[in-house]
Amino acid sequence: MAYPFTIIILGYRRLYSLQRLLISLLDAAIATEKREPFQLIISLDYGAADEVIHFSKNFFTQHFHIKVILHEKPLGPDKHNLWAMEQSENIEAVLVLEDDLMVSPSIFHYAVNAYNFYRNDEHIAGISLYNYERNEVCDYPFLKNQDGSAGYFYQKACSRGLLITKQQWHNFKAFKKSKVNVDLPIRYENWSDEIWEKQFNTFLIHECKYWVYPHVSLTTNFGEMGVHVNKKTYRHAFQSVMQQGVQESYHFILLERSKAVYDAYGEAVRISGFEQDEITCDILGIRNLSKIKTKYILTSRHCMKSIEGYALDLMPPELNVTHHLRGNDLMISEVQLVDENYFQKQKRLLKLHYYFYPDRGIIHLLRLKILEIINRLLD
Repeated sequence: MAYPFTIIILGYRRLYSLQRLLISLLDAAIATEKREPFQLIISLDYGAADEVIHFSKNFFTQHFHIKVILHEKPLGPDKHNLWAMEQSENIEAVLVLEDDLMVSPSIFHYAVNAYNFYRNDEHIAGISLYNYERNEVCDYPFLKNQDGSAGYFYQKACSRGLLITKQQWHNFKAFKKSKVNVDLPIRYENWSDEIWEKQFNTFLIHECKYWVYPHVSLTTNFGEMGVHVNKKTYRHAFQSVMQQGVQESYHFILLERSKAVYDAYGEAVRISGFEQDEITCDILGIRNLSKIKTKYILTSRHCMKSIEGYALDLMPPELNVTHHLRGNDLMISEVQLVDENYFQKQKRLLKLHYYFYPDRGIIHLLRLKILEIINRLLD
């Protein structure tokens, strides 16, 4: 099997992290039984630690043909990621890994299967190798529909292991400097414009494109201290259950056939019984209602009048509509009839809490928060 991509590792000052990543990459390379070495670039930002430079220049293995690049000007993590993706202009595709990742033994098998299936699909703007187990817009678990495919579609870019083709990069590059107004979740909207994922997410929403994500992660992130991580409590926040063992083939389906398509909010795009342009999903209750363009909404918020009501029992939540589980937890209503006061909102948030965390009472969470504060004081 041909592997038409070059691996690019982004490094700086974390020697142990780089070593940990390379060891896991070596296991993945061995698992492919590939005779020719993979092309590997270790890209070190300006000011990289001497020990990181020395190790990178002296790391040799028959499984990788290694090139070390020392940048002469500081990039920072965001420009470094953009630089790495830009290298696809000279190669067919690049597989980009930051140094605080570890990879699955199956990462190269998954990457080449996804590449072969989606490389010419105009709806796909990138391939993630990481699975979001937590919806980082609202911090609830991210529950996805299992529709028989190895992947789901998400209107979000990801720096925790990615593969991007030359054409996908060209499409984003042509858009990158455009100034457009889209419905970005407020958490992303508050990011600096320099953060590459904010730029890419804007592109995805404006152009109605998606990234393909694996249901089972091929990478995991250690949340180590850096530019975008400044709290020790984030240590486990980005860990994702990673595939173990070796899987050589994966089954994918096209976007138009998928039942696992999610927008920038992590909300289902397709609701049973409705066309996509008829209804917007707001089960998490975090959208800006003024930016919704459809007539109808599926929401957990209080509505003055509703067309249908559904329970909030099945997981993921959109399945309650698919299977017609009647109730009063989710409402289909006209957007203009959504009306929720403070007390109704608190009741809704409690209901969502017990749906996503059925065995965690409020008192338990308060105890955890107190322990977190004590731990910070002791540090």
